[in-house]
Amino acid sequence: MKFGKRDHDNLYVKENLNEPKFIHKFLLKLLLKKKYIDFLDIGFGNGSLLKLMKYQCQEKKIWGCDINPKLINKAKKFKNIKIFKEDILNPRRKSKFDIVHASGVLHIFDDPHKLIKNMVNKCKTNGTVFICTFLSEEKIDVITRYKIVNNFNYKKVPEQMGWNKFSKNTIINILKNIKKIKKFKLHKIKFPENLIVKKKKDVLRSWTIKKQKRSIFKNSIFEQEYFYIEINL
Repeated sequence: MKFGKRDHDNLYVKENLNEPKFIHKFLLKLLLKKKYIDFLDIGFGNGSLLKLMKYQCQEKKIWGCDINPKLINKAKKFKNIKIFKEDILNPRRKSKFDIVHASGVLHIFDDPHKLIKNMVNKCKTNGTVFICTFLSEEKIDVITRYKIVNNFNYKKVPEQMGWNKFSKNTIINILKNIKKIKKFKLHKIKFPENLIVKKKKDVLRSWTIKKQKRSIFKNSIFEQEYFYIEINL
């Protein structure tokens, strides 16, 4: 069965974020404990993390890769940041990096093992892979297909993919079976109660709700408990 393109990523072309995201601040704290020279962000979206990294870590070499030509053209305008086109599922460049990072990428694919393995292979010996994603506490993987239904011609509306939720158990088992990995840790991200993101017309975009005295992200598909997966080689 053929599925339509993942239209959701197109919103990043026009989007510009001036304020750092909470998850990016969370990442910066994790990076304080690391010694590194070069940093690669895979699937950089609107490029906000790339710009933040270059501002906060001016002595570091910052790289970004994506497969969306429009996002690449936008990011090439950033100063002192190197951009290249690459599909992380079929990488061709042999270059390796001290820190390999991806946020909002893992849940796009149905096979998390291939993505994680390829990110590990992109990373230098003694380097670190960071993956920010939402995970399920239950032992169940949710693989979705969805349709954006704006008219009555339902049969012609293409099915899209890219909103999967994997179990923590699945990710842990994958990490345990990749030989290059020395150790790993799942850092749960607890968003503060005063973090407010309003619901938008695009119901695939996440917004916050209040739960157990903190903010939790959700969209029209499911609630999202975020983690930073730290993988040390």
